[in-house]
Amino acid sequence: MHKLRLTNKGAFPFTTAPALLVKSDRVLAQGMMTYTAVGADMDLEMTTAVDVQVARSERETRRTPNAATWQGSSFARTDLEGKLTLTNYRREAVTVKVTRFVLGAADFADNGAKVEMVNQFEDSSASAHPHWWGWYSWPAWWGHFNGVGRITWEAKLEPGKSAELNYTWHYFWQ
Repeated sequence: MHKLRLTNKGAFPFTTAPALLVKSDRVLAQGMMTYTAVGADMDLEMTTAVDVQVARSERETRRTPNAATWQGSSFARTDLEGKLTLTNYRREAVTVKVTRFVLGAADFADNGAKVEMVNQFEDSSASAHPHWWGWYSWPAWWGHFNGVGRITWEAKLEPGKSAELNYTWHYFWQ
């Protein structure tokens, strides 16, 4: 997604309202601006970034039976690794921010990524749970062993070049 980062340097907050982006008397995009306090930043979504393509591949690397025990039940651990490949098809360099959520615990990510666990009850990230999360009645042990991991990268992609972002995570299952 192409986004325009705005910093409110004015004396009053930005309010929630439709926004129209214009350059040299030409309409570039329209979006919805959200409330932004004085001194704060906000990202205004402009359009889908069709000129920066992403490919994702993931695979299971190990399965460990009886890796943990809780309340008399045994749980297996599944380890996985993933790779995001970003390709910049633009004629100029772009700076990208990539966020990947994983179910379980995020263990590692390369290229200076920030790896953290999400507070499942209070995090406001729209992607903290996948859209299908509520379709299943998750057992009590799921929350005891697993959570939602968030991995965030910021990278500069040169024109016509690709970058690989690698990560690992694990989860427990009964």
